[in-house]
Formats: sequence, C-alpha cells, structure tokens
Amino acid sequence: MTTNRRKQQKYFMISCAIATWIALPGLMYSNSVQAEGAVYVTADRAHEEAKYNSQQVSIITKKDIEQKQAKSVEDIIFTESGVSKTVDSMGRVGVSIRGAEARHTLILVDGQAVLGDLAKFSGAADEVMRLGTENVERIEIVQGSASAKYGSDAIGGVVNIITKKAAKKPTIQINGEGSRAKGGETGYGNTNFFLRADSGQMGKVRVAISGSKRDVMPVLGTKARRDTGDTLEGDFKPNALRYYGTTDDIGFNATYDINQNHNIQLRLDRFTEDLVRDVKNTTSPMEPQRHFKRDSNRNTMNAIWNGRSGVSDWKLELNHSRINENDVSLVDYSGRSKYEGKNELKYIDDIDHRQTDIRFNANSAIGDKHTLSWGFANTKETGSGSRLKNSPITRTKYIDPFNYSKDLLVAGVDRLQRKAGDNSLRVWSHVHDFKISFDKNNKPFYDQNYEYYGSKNSDEEPDITYEDYLKYDLDKYSFIDPDENPEFNERYAKNGVTKDVFDRIVSFTRKLKKENTGDEFSRDYYLYRSYFQKGESLDPKIHEKAPTFNGVKFLDKYRERDQRVTEGEGSIRKQNFYLSDSWQVNKDLLVQPTIRFDKSSLFGSHVSWNLGATYNVNSNAHRRLKANIGTGYAEPGMGELWYSWQMFDSTPLGVGYSKMGWYWIGNPNLKPETSRNIDLSFEGEGKNDYARIGLFQNRIHNYMSVYFTGSLLDWAPRLSKDDKWMRAPDLVYSFKNIGKAQITGLQLEWKHKFGSKWSSRFGLTRLQALNKSDPTMPRHLLDRPTNKIDFGVTFETNKWNAQVWADYYHKMLDSNTLEGKSNYWNGSIDSDSRIFNKTNIYEEKSYGIWNAMVQRKFDKDSIVYFGVNNIFNHRDDDRATQARVYRFGVNLKFGAGGDSKAQDAKVQNPVLTNGINGTTPITKVHVDKAIATVNGDDMGREHQFLERPFDAKKEKGIEFIGDYRARLMAHDGSEHAQSLYTSSAYVDTGAYNFKDNAEHGLEQRIRFGVDAKINDHTNVKVLASASGNHSVDTASTTVHSKGLNKQRLDALDVTSSGGRWDFSVGRLSEKMGTTGYWFNKTFDGLRAVWTDQRNQFRAGVGSFKSSTGITDSAYNHSEYDTFFRAPTMEEFIGLYTSLFNNTSGAMYKSGKDADGTPIKEVDGQKVPSEGSAMDIYRKLYKGKNNNIYFMEQLSEVDRDMATASEEERNAKKIEIIRHMGEILGKAYPDLLNNRNIAYSLAKEPDSVKVIYELEDESGNKVYLKTPLDTYSPYIGNPALMKKEMIDINVREKTEVNKKFAKPLSDLALLDANYIDAHRKELEEGYIAAANWVAKNNWYDLYVYDKEAKNKQLNAKGEYGNFDYEVYKLENGEYKQLSEAEQDALTTPIPKYKFNGMKKIFKEEYDRTLYKSVMKDVDIIGVLKEANFNTTEDADYAEGRLPKIAKQYLVDLKSAVQDSETGNTLPREALEKVIGKPIQVTGLTLQRDTIPAIDKAIFAQYKTKLNNKLGVQAWFLHSLNDKNVDFKSGFMEAEKKTIRVQTGTGPVKYDEDGFEIPGDPIYEDKTIEVTNPINHTYTSNKLANVFAVGLQYQLGNSALFSVDYGQNRTDFGRYMNGHTNYEHTPGTADFRLKGHSMGGTPHFWTARLDLGQSDFTRPGSWNAFVDYKYFAHGSFFGGNGTGAVPDRYLDGIRSFTLGGGYVPRKDFLVEAFYTFDAKGIGQRDTLYGGENFKLGNYTRIQGTYKF
Repeated sequence: MTTNRRKQQKYFMISCAIATWIALPGLMYSNSVQAEGAVYVTADRAHEEAKYNSQQVSIITKKDIEQKQAKSVEDIIFTESGVSKTVDSMGRVGVSIRGAEARHTLILVDGQAVLGDLAKFSGAADEVMRLGTENVERIEIVQGSASAKYGSDAIGGVVNIITKKAAKKPTIQINGEGSRAKGGETGYGNTNFFLRADSGQMGKVRVAISGSKRDVMPVLGTKARRDTGDTLEGDFKPNALRYYGTTDDIGFNATYDINQNHNIQLRLDRFTEDLVRDVKNTTSPMEPQRHFKRDSNRNTMNAIWNGRSGVSDWKLELNHSRINENDVSLVDYSGRSKYEGKNELKYIDDIDHRQTDIRFNANSAIGDKHTLSWGFANTKETGSGSRLKNSPITRTKYIDPFNYSKDLLVAGVDRLQRKAGDNSLRVWSHVHDFKISFDKNNKPFYDQNYEYYGSKNSDEEPDITYEDYLKYDLDKYSFIDPDENPEFNERYAKNGVTKDVFDRIVSFTRKLKKENTGDEFSRDYYLYRSYFQKGESLDPKIHEKAPTFNGVKFLDKYRERDQRVTEGEGSIRKQNFYLSDSWQVNKDLLVQPTIRFDKSSLFGSHVSWNLGATYNVNSNAHRRLKANIGTGYAEPGMGELWYSWQMFDSTPLGVGYSKMGWYWIGNPNLKPETSRNIDLSFEGEGKNDYARIGLFQNRIHNYMSVYFTGSLLDWAPRLSKDDKWMRAPDLVYSFKNIGKAQITGLQLEWKHKFGSKWSSRFGLTRLQALNKSDPTMPRHLLDRPTNKIDFGVTFETNKWNAQVWADYYHKMLDSNTLEGKSNYWNGSIDSDSRIFNKTNIYEEKSYGIWNAMVQRKFDKDSIVYFGVNNIFNHRDDDRATQARVYRFGVNLKFGAGGDSKAQDAKVQNPVLTNGINGTTPITKVHVDKAIATVNGDDMGREHQFLERPFDAKKEKGIEFIGDYRARLMAHDGSEHAQSLYTSSAYVDTGAYNFKDNAEHGLEQRIRFGVDAKINDHTNVKVLASASGNHSVDTASTTVHSKGLNKQRLDALDVTSSGGRWDFSVGRLSEKMGTTGYWFNKTFDGLRAVWTDQRNQFRAGVGSFKSSTGITDSAYNHSEYDTFFRAPTMEEFIGLYTSLFNNTSGAMYKSGKDADGTPIKEVDGQKVPSEGSAMDIYRKLYKGKNNNIYFMEQLSEVDRDMATASEEERNAKKIEIIRHMGEILGKAYPDLLNNRNIAYSLAKEPDSVKVIYELEDESGNKVYLKTPLDTYSPYIGNPALMKKEMIDINVREKTEVNKKFAKPLSDLALLDANYIDAHRKELEEGYIAAANWVAKNNWYDLYVYDKEAKNKQLNAKGEYGNFDYEVYKLENGEYKQLSEAEQDALTTPIPKYKFNGMKKIFKEEYDRTLYKSVMKDVDIIGVLKEANFNTTEDADYAEGRLPKIAKQYLVDLKSAVQDSETGNTLPREALEKVIGKPIQVTGLTLQRDTIPAIDKAIFAQYKTKLNNKLGVQAWFLHSLNDKNVDFKSGFMEAEKKTIRVQTGTGPVKYDEDGFEIPGDPIYEDKTIEVTNPINHTYTSNKLANVFAVGLQYQLGNSALFSVDYGQNRTDFGRYMNGHTNYEHTPGTADFRLKGHSMGGTPHFWTARLDLGQSDFTRPGSWNAFVDYKYFAHGSFFGGNGTGAVPDRYLDGIRSFTLGGGYVPRKDFLVEAFYTFDAKGIGQRDTLYGGENFKLGNYTRIQGTYKF
C-alpha cells in the first residue's frame, strides 16, 4: 500500500469516528477506504462511518423505515438489537438501551435534545410516539454510555434522529394511510397523512415544507370492568390504556449556501396534539369514569452555521424548544348523557417547559495522526406548572372552572345549605389548593389545621377541633359561662362529654374571648359554638359575625384556597466543554480519548471521560475489534427535585373500599447518577453477511429509584377509618438514590443475504441487570428482559417487497404487575395492611410481537402497501399492547428526483427543464417574467402580478370552456352531548356551533361557458355552473347535497381594451391582495384597469352580495328572548325537590323561602308562595295543559271536587295517574318495561301471614310464621346481598314476578275490575309470592344471619324468653310449642330443611277461646281490600288515594327521577311525547351572521420593485349600507321590598339546659330583582377595508406572499368585541351585561408556494403552506384560499397545508388540510365566553377541464 493510500486511510478512519461521536458534519476527507483483500461496498456513508466508531452504532435507514412503513419512531426503533421498550403505569413508552433505564437514553433530533416531561424518571416518555419518521433520513443509535461525548442522560446510549434536509431537486411527496384495530370500528377510520414539498436549489437557497396528521389509535383494555352487580347505566367509553387522539406537525427547513465552505441551516417545527383517555374499572355507580384531556404544542427551532477553513471545520448552533401542555381531569358518574354535561372538574395541570442552548463545535487536523475536536455549550432550562409546587419560586392563581370545560355539572345549592332567596347555580369543581406541610421526619401531610383554624404549628391548634364539635354534638351543648362556673359536674356529662372534653371547651372559650373583645362576643356564652357555626356558614352576613382564632375565622383559609392552583417555577443553567482526539496510532489502530467538563447551577461540576479504540484485525478493515472504557453521568430532572403533584386521586369502587390515589413528592437532595462502563466487541462483514458479537458491563452508582415513602396523604382527616373509603388517602411516592445497579450483557447480531431477493436479520441481547443495594426490590431490575430476540425476513424484487419481523422478550419482570397491588383501601386500615407490607412479587413475562408488511411499487418512488401489526393479537394491558392492526396505504413522490414520468416530461420539453418536474417555471410564463401566484378556484392556472383583464395575444374566435369537479370535505368536531335547553336558556341558531358535530360531505360542480374574443379590443366570457350549493363554494362547511340541483351564473365578463386601459362590466372576478384570501370571487359591476410595465391600478364599483356574507360563523352571541321548551323532571312531576325535600314544601314553596319557613294557610287551605310549583300550575297551566305538574293536578282534585264522592274523586285521580304513566311509557319504554309493580298482599303489615314447614335430619317437623308484607317485585343489586341470598332474591323472585307482577308500563292493575277478570291467575301468583316470602324469611333472618346461624330454635334472650316462636301441626291445627317442647329443639338452625309454605291465614282473636286463631283467607277479597277498598295518604300534600294508585304514583315518580341518570335539564324524551309546553323568558344563544356587502367601491395599486418583489395597496368601501341591528342581552336590576325571616326571638331553655329555638322574626327587606332586556346596536357602515401586501419570488420554484389589512368601521369593532358577564367564579350564574366594542379588527396572511400545477403539463405539481389570521369583523366571505370555507377564516387563526398534482392533461387532483384552527376572540356559551377551536378540516378534490 502506498504512503498516500495509507494517509488516506488514516484520515478517513479519524473523520468517520469524529463525525459519528460528536455528530458533526463536514468530514475532513471523503476518500473511500481501500482495505487489503476484498472490498465490500456498504449501503451508504453513514454505515461506513459507523465502522470506525469504537462504540456500536446501529443505523436505521430511510429504506428500513419505508419497508416497515413506520409512522413514528416508536414503530421502528424497538426492532433494533439491544433496544427495549419500557412502559410506565400511565402507559407511556420509553426507550431502554442495553438494559439501562429509559431516563439513561438521550434522544436527539439533528443533535438537539428532545425536550420531554419535567421529570426524567420515565425517560422522554412517549416522545418516540410523537416523533414522526416520514421526514427522517436515518436514525443513529449509539449503544453504551456516551456521556463523555453527549453529556448528561447518555449513560445507556443515544438515539439521534437525522431529518431530511431541503433537497437540491424539486420534489413533492404524499403519503396516506388508513388503519383499523381488531375489534375496532369498521373501515379504516384512523388515518395518517403526510405531505412534503422541496423547492430544489434556487440560487443559494433551497427550502422544504412538510406537514402531517396522525391519528393515535386508542389502546383499549382487554379486561372487562369488574362486575359489582350494578347495572352500568350511561354511555361510558371503554377503558383506554394510553392517551389517544390526533397529532399535527408542520415543519420548515431551509439551507442558504453562503459559499462553497459556509452555509446556514434553519429548521422550524410545530407539533400539536389533542389527546384523551378514559378510565372506569368497575360497574359500580360509586366509581366515576375519569376523563383525561391533554392539549399540547411543542415548538422547536434549530439554526446552524457550518463553516470550513483549511484543515478545520466548525458548527455554531442555536437551539430552542418549548412545550406547553394543558391537562384537564374530569370525572363523570353517568357517562356521556345525551342531554346534559355531567362532568365534574377534578384537577387541572399545566406544563411550560423550555430549553435554549448555544453550542460551538470544531474539528482541526493536527499533523498526519491527530484530529482534535473540541466544543462548548451554554444551556438554560426552565420549567413551570402546577406539578412543581415545591420549586424555589411559587405563585398562585384562581381559576374559573368553566374556563376548562363547558360540560360541567350544574346544580342549585344543596337544600340543606341554601338560604332563602338563594337560587344560584353551582358548578361542580373539586379544584382546591391543598396546603401540604412536612413533619419533623420530612414526611408530607395535608395541613388541615392550617386551612381550618389558621394554625401554623401545634401550639396554635384549638383545644376543641371541628371533629370534637361534631362528635359530641356541641352545636346543641350548652353550659354556664366558664368564667363564672368553670367546674365540671354531671349536668354537663351529655353526648359523651367527659371532664377532659369539658376542660378543653372552657380553655378554648377563654382563648376566643381573649382574642375577640367586642361586646357582641363578651355576651356570647357559647363563643366556641359561634366560632364553628358562624364560621362554616355560607351566608356572608352570618360568617362576618364569626369570632376569630389565630386571627382568622373558621374555614377562612380553606375557602381562600378553593378554586386556586399553586404553580412552581425553576431553572437550571448548564455549561460544558469537551475535548477529544482521534489518534491514528498506526494503519490498523485508532485510539479515541474524550474528556468532558459539565457544570450545573444545581449539581456543581462533573468530569466524564471515555477511552475507545478500533483495531483492524490482521490489517483487514472488514474485521474489527472495538473496546471502550469510561464513565457516565445523569442529572435528575425538575420533577424528581420539585414535584408536589397528585397524579391521580382516590376513587370509591363500592361500599367499603376504594382505589387509593398516587401523590408525587420531589426530593431536592437527589444526587446525579454516575456510571463506569466497559465494552468489547468484534464485528465484520462479507459480501452477503454482517456479524457482530459484544460484551458490556455498566455499573451505576447513586442509582435513582421510585419508592413508597410509607406516608399517606389523608384529604379527609375527620372521616373515621370505617368511612375513609369515601375519600381514601393517597399513597405518597418519591425518589431516592438507592445505591448501585450493575448491568452485564452479551449482544449478538447477524445479517445475511440469500441470493438477490431474500435477506434476514437476527439479534440477541442477553442481560443480567442486577439491583445491587435495595433489599425492598427484586434482585433483577424491572422491565429488563433476560433475553431480547429480534428477527426479520425480507423478500425484495424490483416491484415487490415483503417483510415479516418479530421482537421477542424473554423472562422480564413487569413493573406494572405487582402481585396484590397495594393501592386499595378496604374499610379501616392499620399497620398490618398490605399497603405497608407489600410483597414486591412481580410477574415474569415472555412474549413476542409479530408483524408483516407487503408493498407493491407502481413506479420508481410510488408504492401501495398492506400490513398487519401484532399478527397473533398478543394483548397485555399492563404493557399497553395494541390489538392486531390492519394498515393500508399509498406513498407518492413526484418531481425531478421522483416519478419517472416527470423525467420523460423533461425530455419532451428540453427548453423548460428549469421548471419543476418539467413544468413551466413560475418566472418563465410570460416574457416580462412577472411574479405569478396560484389561487382559489383557479388552482392550476397562474396569475401574473400585473395581469391585465384583456389578453391581447389571444386569437380571435369562440372557445367553449368548462370543467367538472368532485370534492370531498370533512371536519372533526367535539360532539357536545349537552341539551339545547336549560331551565332558563335555549340554544337557538347557535345549535350548530354548540353541538360541534363531526361532519363530512360530497359536492359536485359542473361548469359550462364560452370565452370569445370578438375583435382586437373586446372579449366576452360567460360561465354558468350547477352544483349542490346555491351560493359560492366557500359559504358552506360541508355540502350534504350530492346532486347538481343548484344553478348559478359564475361569470359574465365583457371587457374592452384601449391602450393601457381595460374596462369590464358584468359579473367579474376580482382578487383582493397578493394572496387573494380576503376576497377572490365575483362582484356585479364595473371595473377599470390601467397597466404599464411596472405598475397597475384597478378600480371598480358594484354589488358583492352574491359572494359575500357569512351565515355559518363559528361565533355565537347571547340575547334574551321568550321561547318554549320541554319540561324538566321537576316540572313534569310538579315537585321542586332540589329546593325542598318534603312534598308540601316542594309544591307550595319557592326559591325565596327558607327551608324551615312554614307554609301559609287561609281557612285551612295552603297558600302557595309566588313562584312555587302550585303557583305556576294554577296561573299558567291549570285547565290548559294536563301533561305536566301531575302532583298539582292530583292535589287539586279534592279541592275542585269537594262535593263529589270519594269514589268519583279516586276515579279522577286514577285517570290522572294513568295519563302520567302513558306519557312516561312512550318517553321511556325500556325503563318502564324493566320495572315491575304488583298488588299489595295485605292491607296492614301484620294482617295476613304465612306459616312454613322445617324438617331436621331425623324427619322431625316444626313450623314458623311470618307476615306477608315483605314481598316487593323490586329486584335489588346482587352486590349488596348476602351471596347465599342472590339466587332467592334474583332468580326465584323473577319467576314469582312473572306470575304476579306487571311491568310498570302496563296500567291494567289500576282497574278495579282487573282482579275479578284475572281471578285464577292472581290466586296462583299470590300463593307463589307467599311461598317466596316464607323461604326468604327463613334463609335471610335465620340460616344466613351472622348472629342466628350458630343458634338453635330453643335460643333464649336476655330475660329468659325464647327468641323464636315455633309451632307444631297437631290434628290439622298449628299450635305453639310448649316451653319443654321448644327446649328440646337442639338442632342447629342451618341443619333444618325448608319444606315450603303451608298456610296463608289471618290471625284473629277468638273471644270464646280467649286466644288467637288462624283464619283462612279469601285471596281475591284480600287483594281488593288491600288495594282498592281502603285509602291512605296520597303523598302529594293533600287528599287520599287507593293503595295501588299510590304505588303506581310512587313508582312512576321514581322512574322519571332515575331516568337519564337524574337529568335536571329539560327532557328531550318528554318533548317527543308532549312537545314544548313550558314558556320561558331567558337567555338564547344565537349564531353570528356577517351581512353581505351590497354595494362597494374598491381600488388596488400594484408595483413591481424588481423582477422578484412586488408590493400592493388596496381598499374597499361599502356604499349605501342598510341599517343592520345587533342584539345583546342585558340584565337590568331594580329594587323590590319583600318580607323575609331575619332571625329568631330570644332563646329558651328546657330544664336540662338544652336550647329551645325562639319564635321567627320577619322584616321587610329590599332586594334586587332582575329584568332581562336586549340592547340594540345599529350599524349602517359595514366595510371600510385598507390593506397592503407583498410578493417575493424565490428562484424559479417558490413564491412568498403576505397581506395585512384592517376593517375600520364600527361594525367591525362591534363584531370584534365581546359580551359582558356578571359572574361569580365557582357558580354557574352568568348575567348578561351588554356588549363591549373591540379594537379595529385586522387580518394578515402569509403563504409559501412551491411549484405550480398546470393543466397542460402532466406530472406538474404544487404545494403550499400558509398561516391565516382574520379577526372577527374583518372578513366578509368569498375567500380565495381554495382550501377552506369562510367559517374557517371568520375570527379564526389557522395553518393550511395543501398541494396539487396533474396526473394527466386537463386533470388536477388537490388535497388540503387545515389544522390548529383556533378562535381569536371568545364566543358565547350558556356559561360565559369560551376560547374555542375548530376541528381539523380536510378537503380532497379532483377537477377535469374540458
């Protein structure tokens, strides 16, 4: 080998090593290695470079990604040998390399660290799911500790994702995929879409834009919800093991070549995700469904300057990353109700995580044998959010629950707490800023004493706590002033009060008197009671009078923390410097020492080092021995240091038990982890093979682990242990350095090619991952497979590619399968509970996942494919494995570097080869090379910047024109489930926005016309269309009509030209601005255009009403109006039970009455309060509507028919009840059909009895008796029954019901003649019911009673009496046993056999015999007597009812109250039966409408500053606008005097000293009464728009356009304003207070176009990306985007990515995707304004021109 050749080899080895180790571009030399012996050409340079890296570097190429059609890094990375998947308890996926923790894997994108969660413990959790692969060039995986090169977090290895840079050749790439999971919805509803366009080299610049939309599929649990015996009512979603939803990504990258040695690279990326997760583990109604929502965005920026000079190269890099994540947790006890929001806000969580760094790296060749590499960096990381409450800096903020969800449960104040006149609504929110303190052992606890009493330490705690106050009933306890008589005596020993308690009362009272010195306190003998009573009062006036303790009133601190969140903030600054040398010792040995110095603002300084070597065995470059020894380093994250975060809270699962919560507490004393590592490997390749074998060991010190602290955070200290399940505590977990871990392993990898078509790969990683110091954890580290096997087989031809691959995990302890999981609270708890004594036995698992993919190429770069993931459908909920997934997709690529057809196009038109794909370059269409753009309906036709309306070059004659377009449209929606009504509000025209349903539609359009040049100066164009839309195609979001039944004149353009002037009249097209987004449709009028070589002036006047006006705005506004609605449950029944719990109060009282206020009476008749149910019924509905207020109807019968007989009155009442039942039967047929009703078996509870027979093992028989009143057809919850009684109470009772009961929907039992008509049937059913009563009595009260089951029938009680009354049968007569006979019954009760019911009888006293005798009964007579011949209280305040009628009434009331999970809003089901009888004046929600511009004058001026840059200014002014009125609701207030109870008279005392309330005291008070009205704003000027814009052309292939403008009218400012609300946070009361004007609405748009579709050029294409911002009131419709309807511009900001392709002449296919569409202003809802977003919008269309 020559000296020159050897030098070349040395330099190449050095360069390859440095390039891979330090990830620097620009190698010193690029000469190929010529090894001695055979030369084997590797696939690419990256693989060649990896050979000379002393560490193992695996490379996943672009081809590998495409062959598996991986859509995210998660889909591909775990196929690599040595790389394993970890899954945490939240289902988040991490990457483990060589058995290291996921947090020990550093993930980079182009060398920029991926910014993950605030905590590092689970690694960059789920980031590999978020990182798409379709923009990836390759993925490099450095296996083994790399901290000396990459710094902290690289103890296990590094994953560096190298993205595609802007290509030098113009190309467009489109990928689309549909997928479906086994058991999921039919079709391929989960979609992935990707588009990328590269401009190609444009002088010194090349750019690329890309965008993707991915549906993250739900991973649904396989385990059924644990059956608690309850019927699961409500639309509960299936359990999801991971978050799922939609992610969107838009990216931009550019390269600017300064000169041959210098360039600047820029990469920008915006990633957004909208994800959800639902969890409900049991069927118990006590466990809610937890609904987690995550809305986040991730923005990254990477700017690089690459330079080279002589023998040195360098890179200066600026990186910035930011994550904004907002998590909301809701709980819902009834599922997604169709009629109303049932959610309760549980917690909110937000993250703002940022990192900015500047880096400099350089390489310099030092002589022939050394390349010195060095660099430094400065990094600042900041984090803030509600998880970091223990961080150095904290702040608090108050929240309004409705800002986080408008679907929250709304209810009135609990009737036990409601004060008179308080009719406000409360929103259900559990957000509370709990005070967390630490004890002397530094364990956290909920400091309830601080929140309740203001106590900062034990010395400040009250002598009497709130628990004492409740325990001893001290609200009723009274004694003499302790200062006068402080001695304890028996008089005070009540309710368990002892001397100790008494002394504490005295002490606390004295402390209160000392602190509260006012007269009102000195006269209060029971100051301790006032402290609690008045302190806990919700009435501000009463609370104000409460005494203070520790300077605050009782519960003041608690209440000030309600609806409040504490957020923490912290930062870490880091600097580092590294120095590395690549020393070519000789031609076969390369030594690479590296040393790195890190300095952290939190952890001080640290030095890492590594020494590596690569040796060519026998001087053969294809046989290499590699060795490394060094150290590693990993710092804790902010979460591990400063967490104070409730990841999830406890949830009741049933009576007596619940699932405990999980609370994280950070450990600020954590130390960085360090490691020492060594590895040795041998690798080589041949013509068809590559093989490698390696050994490695990694010893980690200060190993960080999660551990249970042994502490419980008890959020309800005052609950007893037996009741603690209702609010179980949280387990407190934290982090600690546990000592050491050691990971030793063997890696084997082999790749082999079988001929030209087949290849295979095999990988084995064997691990011994040991816990060396923590005795509480298993010896083998969790989630580390003992063996991981990777296998794959590939078949490949020119057209086909097929792959099967598998990843197999063998003997792995799963961290999520702890035996006997200890997070359940079972009743009371003590130190023996497994919460404190965990077994720590984890399940060992072995499993494999097999996948397959088949692809077919139909040209060079376009393929169609079908694949199956998880072929054998392996499921494991603890590992969050997805079910089998079927995938179908297509990848298309066009351009100079793509489709071969495009290359043919170039050959056919060699003159135009500077264009894209053979298409005409944008600058070369016209001789003057004017700037051009492509817009709207004319996609596929370019418009010159100074284009004239008259084409002088066009030949004379008539041309027939036309096209056909088919368009598919779809947009996502949130699918609101709420009703359009509340009791006082109605969603009117705003229903479309309110419901926000997902939609899709198909529209067709056909156009015909003529374009005639009559002479040299005149042209006439006429174009008519037929479509499914009556207006312009931007007016509707989705068109549901598939026909062509709407006709329209699209154009009638008569243009005359003279010199530089063009004059036009008719229906004319006009584009406003450089983008045309504000308007690019037609107007009816006149236009004049003057054009010279560099300038153009356009002016016109006419009507724009055919193209403007927005009727489907996404905005709503609120008005007051009178409307009719369906009744609520309370209005239907006629009881206001939310205010009062007794029937009389619920009928005769109104919201202004206090709960204890007596009902007024006049002449013995109750007088209803104004606004009560009875008052409303009598005034509005009596005699007019008999479909509502049924309790009032029944009550009025006795009053209105006072002279009628009781039989007549009962008949009328039964008629009313029957009508109520008929309505409910139609509204809720399933509910009433599944509920039973039956006749009562007896008039009185003990009037009819049965006697039944028992037999012992010897055949001796005895008899017991029981009343018949225990039978009811209701079948209860088996979960609440004794397990031995389930069969009797469920199966056997069901059989009895079939014989004796009727469905509640069957009203036949109300007919008294029914009994005689069904005599035989009823007698048989009666006997069956009696037998069931007997059997149930014996088994329930005797055999399976926990106390009686060990007794005998001779058992006696405390006073010597027998516990049981036992009979014998003697001469056909049942006689009670004598005392001696009963004493002889020694057989245990469970040993008796039940022989059935023997007799039904009435027990009557025989005066002749002086004893009770058993009389046979007439069953039919008993039924009549029990159900019809007697009457009883009717339970509707007044009057009496037959018993069966009352039972029907009770059951019907219960049914309607239970239906719809207790929905308190107007009932849609009732509306379908009885319509809308309730008249209400209240809030209505209306959709905003933007009026059309009738007449307007406009002018535009354009000038070309040069051949690349043009600017434009324009205005449009509406003329003679008609007055347009806009209403806004306003709640007026006026004063009114009412009489209310203000207190009570002097307190009286009984002889025991107990208090007797005084008489009520009434006063006249002035209150505020509201009156809803509307304010009207009138506008007579719609548009006065001024705007400017510019266009800049980038080379031949790219165009950048931007517009900015304002609508300077009061109309615009009104629409840009907002509704004013008077609102108290925490309530659901929103009073409208008119409308406020906003600022001048403005708009701006920016758009980047690449390429140009041309109908005449097959293979041509275009792509664009834009950003749009149109404030509400700045836009009037008729947009020219071509991609979205007007709805997506009116008051919306959004991104759109789109493109077009011409597969054949005259045929254009286009696709557009709009995402991240958010409202600029707020829109009105029933509960205030909301910040909103619109669902992602997709439009796909094809146009054929003829």
